[in-house]
This record gives sequence, C-alpha cells and structure tokens, in this order.
Amino acid sequence: MKWEEILAEARKLSQDDRATLLSAIIDDLGRPDYYVSDEEVQERVRQMESGEVEGITFDELKRSLGR
Repeated sequence: MKWEEILAEARKLSQDDRATLLSAIIDDLGRPDYYVSDEEVQERVRQMESGEVEGITFDELKRSLGR
C-alpha cells in the first residue's frame, strides 16, 4: 500500500482516531538523534514572549518543508 492510500484512509477516521494513529506513528519513530534541554526550550519561549524572535504559522512551516 502506498503512503497516499494510507493517508486517504486515515482522513476517513474520526479526529480522535487520527490523533491516536498519529501518536502511534510518532512513538514508532523513536527518539530523535538530537537532544533539546529544558533550558533551551525555556530560552526559546522567553525569546518568543519578549518579541526577540518572531514565530511562523503552521502553513509557513509546511511551505518551508516543501509540503
């Protein structure tokens, strides 16, 4: 089965079932090859809240990833 077919079938699921499926897929991916500390996350949140950096929308993220 091609990923496009799987995606088409997944879109037929309820929102709760899609969330469960997504969670299972993410769990199957395992841990990333990099580590982000709590301190780094806190610093990035501080930067966003202070206006030091500007966030992007989900659509902008998808475009930047070529999707």
